[in-house]
Amino acid sequence: MRGLFIRAGICYYKDVPRRTRGKGEIALDYIVKTGAGHMIPGDVASLLHNTYWAYDRPEDAIRRSMERSDCYGVFTADGSKQVAFARVITDGVTTFYLCDVVVDPALRGQGVGTLLLRAVHDNPAYAGLLGLLATRDAQDFYRRFGYEEGGPSLMRKGRKYTAPSAQAKENKDGKI
Repeated sequence: MRGLFIRAGICYYKDVPRRTRGKGEIALDYIVKTGAGHMIPGDVASLLHNTYWAYDRPEDAIRRSMERSDCYGVFTADGSKQVAFARVITDGVTTFYLCDVVVDPALRGQGVGTLLLRAVHDNPAYAGLLGLLATRDAQDFYRRFGYEEGGPSLMRKGRKYTAPSAQAKENKDGKI
């Protein structure tokens, strides 16, 4: 990719080469933005509600998770529509967890996901950290970015979406 530059939390990929796939030429004329404040929450919720892992996630939980994560989005060239999303959870020292990676189904296979993952992995904050992710169906895609299967050691605890309790809000605000 040529012409990557970052200004005010927005990664601009300009002069992205066109490439041919199948029926003709596909232009990758998109803008990658970072930071929860640059995301379009309604578009993110729509994207996530079309996935197997977040189809039932309440919009409030989506918004709160975005506020507590490093967010990345791919937008149409005019910035009016968000067509892809990913977020990263990290301690900034040892580990980052890549999650909620989703591309508009109509744009899959056209380089949008690659653009999104390049933006994530171009962030120097994750250099040298252990990167983790969970996927049921996209192993080949993630291998292109250096991920490898880690074996059957993944364990998980079920989730239940609830509104934040008054006690949790007090703890967050430091009023224990």
